[in-house]
Amino acid sequence: MHDHIKEYWENQALKFHNSSLATSPDSIAFELEIETLMHYLSSWDKICDVGCGNGMKAKSLVVNLECDYVGIDFSGQMIKAANAVRSELLKQNPQLKITFKQADILEQNLFEKQSFDKVVSTRCLINLRNFQAQKKAIKNIASFLKKDGIFLCIENTLDALKNLNDVRERFGLEPIAVRWHNCYFKEKELLEFVKEDFVCEKIDNFASTYYLISRTLNALMSDVVDYNSKLNLLSAKLPAIGDFSPMKCFVLRKRV
Repeated sequence: MHDHIKEYWENQALKFHNSSLATSPDSIAFELEIETLMHYLSSWDKICDVGCGNGMKAKSLVVNLECDYVGIDFSGQMIKAANAVRSELLKQNPQLKITFKQADILEQNLFEKQSFDKVVSTRCLINLRNFQAQKKAIKNIASFLKKDGIFLCIENTLDALKNLNDVRERFGLEPIAVRWHNCYFKEKELLEFVKEDFVCEKIDNFASTYYLISRTLNALMSDVVDYNSKLNLLSAKLPAIGDFSPMKCFVLRKRV
């Protein structure tokens, strides 16, 4: 299964190159992720982005924050695309600190212990085959995150997906299924596991309102999926309420 998932992402990189569509079909949701990360990251941070994809996320973070950024991904094609982005950025500003590395988060000793101020994952760990693999990845992340450092874990949960599907059912819409290459977290199970290494400071449901509207009202208004509809664009500007977005940000501080 791990190899099939890797092959899927290799093909996504080849198909979409330097577009955010390589890692998400929903460019609005992608931008909401970036905005959320920007809220928690700072220019003095040394950051590791686990599952960095093709570098489009890094482009926004590094240009705006001028942080010290290291991105890793298990897909060689994603890293190839990311390095093309890096080359263009360095032409514009040779002082930027940005590095990409092909690596699997399931490997131990990827970095020296306590190397990073903050670690980011955005819809990365859900691509691991089961909770056992996800737990191993989280342990590895804890090892190279500094004490009192922050792990910004933007991942998907079954709990919020159920909430969203319950609303869709009221409108006669089919439930949204978990994609074949994903393994969503059970929120309680995740929070219980991370207690050993982290304190959960916040669960940021930053995309809840957007998902509620885009996956219900927008879906009712057209038989054709249009992620960039005017309704979706407007809904992304509303305050986040409720728990209707499968993806959310777990703000986890490493125990001292």
